[in-house]
Amino acid sequence: MKLFGKELTGKASRDLITRLVLIVVSGAVLIVSAVTTVAWFSHNTTVRGTGMQVVVDADNYKLLIQRTTEYDREYTSGPNNGSAIYPGISDLKEDVLRDTEGYSLTATDTSGAGALAFELVNEDVISMNGVDTRFLSPGSYGTVTFYIQKLTPSDITVDFSLNIGGYADGFDESDNPIITRVDNETYLNFLKGHILFFTGRETNNNDTPLDASDDFYVYTGLIDEGTFSFDTTEKTPVTVNAISCYRVTLYWEWPLTYSDITSKVSSGEYPSPVGTYLSQKKSFVENEVTKSYFLAKNLSSSIPEELNDGYNDADQIIGDNIQYVVVFIE
Repeated sequence: MKLFGKELTGKASRDLITRLVLIVVSGAVLIVSAVTTVAWFSHNTTVRGTGMQVVVDADNYKLLIQRTTEYDREYTSGPNNGSAIYPGISDLKEDVLRDTEGYSLTATDTSGAGALAFELVNEDVISMNGVDTRFLSPGSYGTVTFYIQKLTPSDITVDFSLNIGGYADGFDESDNPIITRVDNETYLNFLKGHILFFTGRETNNNDTPLDASDDFYVYTGLIDEGTFSFDTTEKTPVTVNAISCYRVTLYWEWPLTYSDITSKVSSGEYPSPVGTYLSQKKSFVENEVTKSYFLAKNLSSSIPEELNDGYNDADQIIGDNIQYVVVFIE
């Protein structure tokens, strides 16, 4: 059978489908193999609010964000009427990101917060229980956008770091449900290989957004080492809530299979550095433990089917061990 475009057989198929149901029903919503998920942005600086914008102060610029209400939605009819479409999000927001990590989750009066968090945009719509949803899964893609307001007349360059983290559902000593941060390096490395971030994206006919006349996106500027820069030189500012600022948009995609990555490199849909990243990170040795950003097995194989199996197994491991994915930008 196929799940999100992937060929699945036997036990792997049953596990992924069960996992999908459990995540939707139990509220494990945030990045997982053929699963469901949402991602978050944080900036570890003093922040304060101005109306519908959250502002992060630096010496010569401010960062602003706009929030969405997608993940606050509830069912409006049927047997689930009144219940959350994305269960578990409120627990992650309130119990972990706000209370434990100290991130601001609102767009107003965040002067006392040390960081802020908001949802990325998932453009992949999946119909579940008759409702259009945006659960994250292999094949998903989308954007994360924020804004830079200059505090100086001179052009500036701002350097950022990007890291992917994960959280998992669990239980404390009294069997109470809790959400904890994942620190297993192997699992986190799989996220680095299975969710790719880029600084640029166009359609194949240079028209945005993608529509029926466009066949695919063309990505540029792979963020392979977790860093990227934004230079305001020759950039055109935009106006947001009467504030002149510069829009910064990153693009992300979760490739369906290992072959999907290599074919997109060959066709030019992915930039050539993706191929280098793939070959460098397919397998490396640290403390005599073989690890991989892309494959859970068949690291030395050159057979496409075996490489896809290794990639799919890594997806399964992500789904089994990480229920929430968080993107940290500092």
